[in-house]
Amino acid sequence: MISLREFEAVFSMLAPWESDAEAFVRTDADGIVYVPNSMFADTEEIDAAYDAMKEGSWIAFPDASELRLGHRMALRFAREFLSEEQCERVVAIFSRRGAFRRFKDFLDECGKLHEWYAYEELTVLEALKQWLKDNDIDYVDDRPLSEEAQRIAALQR
Repeated sequence: MISLREFEAVFSMLAPWESDAEAFVRTDADGIVYVPNSMFADTEEIDAAYDAMKEGSWIAFPDASELRLGHRMALRFAREFLSEEQCERVVAIFSRRGAFRRFKDFLDECGKLHEWYAYEELTVLEALKQWLKDNDIDYVDDRPLSEEAQRIAALQR
């Protein structure tokens, strides 16, 4: 069984701007391999990561778009937690580049930034759990939710 806490930590290291960083999870036993970006690791370190995957069955970690995170998640948040007028503004924000910075600035102005971070935490964890289930990967749910994320979860029930 893999640790959800570890899985989430590795997922968060797969930033879009680190295009050649990769991570893999073993489907037939517990195991996660992170292959670092070549800008931050030498060839030996990268080769060692790939060598660790010579046995067993491995699949690549999902990316945020595969899990329907990113701007889709932000728009869902807006529909659930903002007024109709504010939601329209969020849609406009996401029609241009640099949207997440402006989105977070807007949420800060509205007093909803902490709520966003809790929603994001909850949504990402739920998406990761679903991906693991869909791929028949056993995991232990050892990642506690923050108090704010617990409150958001209770509101959604």
